[in-house]
Amino acid sequence: MLALLVTRLRRFDVAEDSLQDAFVAAARVWPEQGVPAKPAAWLWTAAYRRALDRVRREEADARRLPLLIADPAPADDYSDVADERLRLLFACCHPALRPDARAALMLRFVAGLTTAEIARLFLVGEPTMAARLTRAKAKMAVAGIPLRAPSAADLPERLDVVLRVIYLIFTEGYRATAGPELVRPRLADEAIRLGYLVGELLPGEPRTLALLALMLLQHARRDARVAEDGALVLLPDQDRAR
Repeated sequence: MLALLVTRLRRFDVAEDSLQDAFVAAARVWPEQGVPAKPAAWLWTAAYRRALDRVRREEADARRLPLLIADPAPADDYSDVADERLRLLFACCHPALRPDARAALMLRFVAGLTTAEIARLFLVGEPTMAARLTRAKAKMAVAGIPLRAPSAADLPERLDVVLRVIYLIFTEGYRATAGPELVRPRLADEAIRLGYLVGELLPGEPRTLALLALMLLQHARRDARVAEDGALVLLPDQDRAR
């Protein structure tokens, strides 16, 4: 949902804040009125309305409002990349940004990882990563970097950073930074899904095939890596039948 808001609004800060506000509203309303039949649709509507309200507050001049809310991108903008998250992955790979800044943005807005989790993946402190994310978002805004999917011809040169991010998403799923669970299988599954989508987008690419092979091999051990009490089971002690 965060990825969808970013691609619609073309503004990281508005997308992030509006979605957080929507979850706060749900925490207040749902216990009293019950969970709606379509929770995701409820959250999307609430977040999108809050985003539009914020933009209108920032600029009351109606003549300038269309400049702040981007019109839906033309169909050919996204014709080559069908998946919302994958579009944002490639869109954040603009060459005007440093590779580490691109990767950090993608982990935050595509995978939804926290700043602490991203910092761990990059082996830096949380304040350092927070500053890096802030600078990257500011540069996107000030430089007017378009947040849309590149053309098919530009995809190969952005592939390395995209594959790196997919592997970092998998890494967080393979060994969680924090929380009660040692592994996050759904996050690892999402990384593998994105890997398959990249493979369909650029068929026969050796780098993509190699990454998929590595992730699938590691993910095959997900159930054998954790004991019933939640403790890590070392490789020599894992039940290979699982």
